[in-house]
Amino acid sequence: MESISFSALLFTIYSFTVLAYCLIRKNEINIVRVIYINSILLYGLLLITLNLLPVNINQIKGFNYKPFVKFFSGYQPVYFLRSLYAAVLFIPLGFLSGMQCRLMAAKRTVLYAVMAGLLASLLIEVAQLYLPFNRICDVDDIFFNIVGSFIGAVLFHISSTKRSMTKILRKILYY
Repeated sequence: MESISFSALLFTIYSFTVLAYCLIRKNEINIVRVIYINSILLYGLLLITLNLLPVNINQIKGFNYKPFVKFFSGYQPVYFLRSLYAAVLFIPLGFLSGMQCRLMAAKRTVLYAVMAGLLASLLIEVAQLYLPFNRICDVDDIFFNIVGSFIGAVLFHISSTKRSMTKILRKILYY
Protein backbone atom coordinates (compact mmCIF):
# COMPACT_ATOMS: atom_id res chain seq x y z
CA MET A 1 0.00 0.00 0.00
CA GLU A 2 2.93 2.34 0.52
CA SER A 3 3.74 2.27 -3.19
CA ILE A 4 0.17 3.17 -4.15
CA SER A 5 0.05 6.07 -1.68
CA PHE A 6 3.45 7.28 -2.94
CA SER A 7 2.22 7.23 -6.53
CA ALA A 8 -1.00 9.01 -5.50
CA LEU A 9 1.13 11.75 -3.93
CA LEU A 10 3.22 12.08 -7.09
CA PHE A 11 0.08 12.10 -9.22
CA THR A 12 -1.46 14.87 -7.10
CA ILE A 13 1.65 17.05 -7.26
CA TYR A 14 1.95 16.47 -10.98
CA SER A 15 -1.74 17.24 -11.60
CA PHE A 16 -1.54 20.54 -9.74
CA THR A 17 1.58 21.47 -11.70
CA VAL A 18 -0.13 20.77 -15.02
CA LEU A 19 -3.26 22.63 -13.90
CA ALA A 20 -1.18 25.66 -12.91
CA TYR A 21 0.63 25.57 -16.26
CA CYS A 22 -2.68 25.42 -18.14
CA LEU A 23 -4.09 28.34 -16.15
CA ILE A 24 -1.01 30.49 -16.69
CA ARG A 25 -0.69 29.78 -20.42
CA LYS A 26 -4.39 29.34 -21.21
CA ASN A 27 -4.32 31.14 -24.57
CA GLU A 28 -1.19 29.44 -25.89
CA ILE A 29 -1.61 25.76 -25.04
CA ASN A 30 -2.76 22.89 -27.20
CA ILE A 31 -4.97 20.95 -24.80
CA VAL A 32 -4.92 17.78 -26.90
CA ARG A 33 -1.12 17.72 -26.87
CA VAL A 34 -1.05 18.36 -23.11
CA ILE A 35 -3.43 15.44 -22.54
CA TYR A 36 -1.35 13.20 -24.82
CA ILE A 37 1.97 13.98 -23.12
CA ASN A 38 0.45 13.71 -19.65
CA SER A 39 -1.15 10.37 -20.43
CA ILE A 40 2.27 9.01 -21.45
CA LEU A 41 3.90 10.32 -18.28
CA LEU A 42 1.14 9.12 -15.97
CA TYR A 43 1.07 5.69 -17.59
CA GLY A 44 4.82 5.42 -17.03
CA LEU A 45 4.28 6.32 -13.38
CA LEU A 46 1.58 3.66 -13.15
CA LEU A 47 3.88 1.00 -14.65
CA ILE A 48 6.67 1.85 -12.24
CA THR A 49 4.33 1.87 -9.26
CA LEU A 50 2.60 -1.41 -10.01
CA ASN A 51 5.66 -3.36 -11.14
CA LEU A 52 8.75 -2.05 -9.40
CA LEU A 53 7.78 -0.65 -6.01
CA PRO A 54 7.29 -2.96 -3.02
CA VAL A 55 3.89 -4.50 -2.40
CA ASN A 56 2.82 -6.04 0.91
CA ILE A 57 1.71 -9.45 -0.27
CA ASN A 58 3.06 -12.76 0.88
CA GLN A 59 5.13 -13.89 -2.05
CA ILE A 60 8.67 -15.15 -2.19
CA LYS A 61 11.23 -13.62 -4.51
CA GLY A 62 11.85 -15.94 -7.39
CA PHE A 63 12.37 -16.63 -11.05
CA ASN A 64 10.19 -18.68 -13.37
CA TYR A 65 11.90 -19.44 -16.67
CA LYS A 66 9.58 -22.26 -17.79
CA PRO A 67 6.71 -20.93 -19.89
CA PHE A 68 3.17 -21.88 -18.90
CA VAL A 69 4.27 -24.47 -16.33
CA LYS A 70 1.81 -23.05 -13.80
CA PHE A 71 -1.10 -23.48 -16.19
CA PHE A 72 -0.36 -27.12 -16.98
CA SER A 73 0.49 -28.22 -13.44
CA GLY A 74 -3.03 -27.68 -12.20
CA TYR A 75 -5.59 -25.00 -12.86
CA GLN A 76 -5.69 -22.23 -10.31
CA PRO A 77 -7.67 -19.04 -10.90
CA VAL A 78 -4.85 -16.94 -9.44
CA TYR A 79 -2.63 -17.63 -12.44
CA PHE A 80 -5.40 -16.74 -14.85
CA LEU A 81 -6.03 -13.44 -13.02
CA ARG A 82 -2.31 -12.57 -12.92
CA SER A 83 -2.05 -13.26 -16.65
CA LEU A 84 -5.12 -11.17 -17.39
CA TYR A 85 -3.69 -8.38 -15.22
CA ALA A 86 -0.39 -8.52 -17.14
CA ALA A 87 -2.19 -8.27 -20.48
CA VAL A 88 -4.58 -5.49 -19.46
CA LEU A 89 -1.76 -3.44 -17.94
CA PHE A 90 0.04 -3.24 -21.29
CA ILE A 91 -2.94 -2.37 -23.53
CA PRO A 92 -2.38 1.40 -23.04
CA LEU A 93 1.30 0.95 -23.91
CA GLY A 94 0.37 -0.64 -27.23
CA PHE A 95 -2.19 2.07 -27.94
CA LEU A 96 0.14 4.96 -27.07
CA SER A 97 3.06 3.37 -28.91
CA GLY A 98 0.91 2.95 -32.00
CA MET A 99 -0.12 6.58 -31.72
CA GLN A 100 3.48 7.71 -31.40
CA CYS A 101 4.51 5.61 -34.40
CA ARG A 102 1.72 7.12 -36.46
CA LEU A 103 2.85 10.60 -35.42
CA MET A 104 6.36 9.71 -36.59
CA ALA A 105 4.90 8.41 -39.90
CA ALA A 106 6.09 4.84 -39.33
CA LYS A 107 4.64 2.23 -41.64
CA ARG A 108 4.40 -0.78 -39.29
CA THR A 109 2.78 0.72 -36.22
CA VAL A 110 1.56 -2.59 -34.78
CA LEU A 111 5.00 -4.19 -35.07
CA TYR A 112 6.72 -1.23 -33.41
CA ALA A 113 4.13 -1.12 -30.63
CA VAL A 114 4.64 -4.83 -29.93
CA MET A 115 8.40 -4.32 -29.88
CA ALA A 116 7.94 -1.44 -27.40
CA GLY A 117 5.86 -3.78 -25.24
CA LEU A 118 8.57 -6.44 -25.43
CA LEU A 119 11.28 -3.98 -24.46
CA ALA A 120 9.29 -2.52 -21.56
CA SER A 121 8.34 -5.99 -20.34
CA LEU A 122 11.94 -7.22 -20.45
CA LEU A 123 13.12 -4.15 -18.55
CA ILE A 124 10.48 -4.63 -15.87
CA GLU A 125 11.13 -8.35 -15.42
CA VAL A 126 14.92 -7.96 -15.26
CA ALA A 127 14.52 -5.11 -12.79
CA GLN A 128 12.22 -7.29 -10.66
CA LEU A 129 14.90 -9.95 -10.62
CA TYR A 130 17.47 -7.61 -9.10
CA LEU A 131 15.25 -5.51 -6.82
CA PRO A 132 15.49 -6.25 -3.09
CA PHE A 133 11.70 -6.58 -2.80
CA ASN A 134 9.81 -9.86 -2.97
CA ARG A 135 9.03 -9.84 -6.68
CA ILE A 136 8.79 -12.77 -9.09
CA CYS A 137 10.50 -12.55 -12.46
CA ASP A 138 8.18 -14.60 -14.68
CA VAL A 139 8.51 -15.48 -18.35
CA ASP A 140 4.71 -15.80 -18.56
CA ASP A 141 4.39 -12.12 -17.67
CA ILE A 142 6.57 -11.22 -20.64
CA PHE A 143 4.32 -13.21 -22.97
CA PHE A 144 1.09 -11.73 -21.63
CA ASN A 145 2.54 -8.21 -21.61
CA ILE A 146 3.32 -8.62 -25.31
CA VAL A 147 -0.22 -9.87 -25.91
CA GLY A 148 -1.57 -6.78 -24.14
CA SER A 149 0.58 -4.40 -26.16
CA PHE A 150 -0.53 -6.20 -29.34
CA ILE A 151 -4.20 -5.75 -28.38
CA GLY A 152 -3.60 -2.06 -27.69
CA ALA A 153 -1.79 -1.58 -31.01
CA VAL A 154 -4.60 -3.32 -32.90
CA LEU A 155 -7.17 -1.16 -31.10
CA PHE A 156 -5.25 1.94 -32.17
CA HIS A 157 -4.93 0.65 -35.73
CA ILE A 158 -8.70 0.08 -35.90
CA SER A 159 -9.52 3.46 -34.37
CA SER A 160 -6.94 5.37 -36.44
CA THR A 161 -9.00 4.92 -39.58
CA LYS A 162 -11.80 7.00 -38.09
CA ARG A 163 -12.03 10.68 -38.88
CA SER A 164 -12.05 11.79 -35.23
CA MET A 165 -8.72 10.03 -34.51
CA THR A 166 -7.17 11.72 -37.55
CA LYS A 167 -8.22 15.10 -36.15
CA ILE A 168 -6.74 14.25 -32.75
CA LEU A 169 -3.46 13.17 -34.32
CA ARG A 170 -3.27 16.40 -36.33
CA LYS A 171 -3.88 18.46 -33.18
CA ILE A 172 -1.10 16.63 -31.38
CA LEU A 173 1.34 16.98 -34.24
CA TYR A 174 0.64 20.59 -35.16
CA TYR A 175 0.08 23.52 -32.88
